[in-house]
Amino acid sequence: MISTLVSIENALSSFLRRSIGDQQPADDPVYEHVAMALQAFKQTASRPAAPMSRTSRGCLAAWQLHVACDHLTNELDLGTAIHRAAEACSVSRSHFSRAFKASTGLSPTHWRLEQRVRRAQTLLEVADRTLVDIAAECGFADQSHFTNVFSRFR
Repeated sequence: MISTLVSIENALSSFLRRSIGDQQPADDPVYEHVAMALQAFKQTASRPAAPMSRTSRGCLAAWQLHVACDHLTNELDLGTAIHRAAEACSVSRSHFSRAFKASTGLSPTHWRLEQRVRRAQTLLEVADRTLVDIAAECGFADQSHFTNVFSRFR
């Protein structure tokens, strides 16, 4: 790659030197274009390469992430939720799981569990609710399961 770039720069520079030696007029369009190309090449080559955007590489598109979050939030069965979210995003289940984690930093399973705990935290702020009711409403098997999961997230 580097040798190719050096070859391009040498070829452009050589052309310009020959043009000057042949006394070609400076208003020659070919001469002008080659000079501009060499100048652009030197400016581009001197800049550090831009890092690849982490936001898009391997991640879900914004619309896919929105659809996925809807499915993961609204489906009762986690396996079905992941399967339907992957279908709705037009990707395989394994690709969906990798892309979802790249997009959110969490696996679909962990993201969903975190959402359930957040919902439970909101419901706990209402004084007239029992732990059993909150556990059931947030999709936990029972109060003990809810308490174990909740304490891991604190």
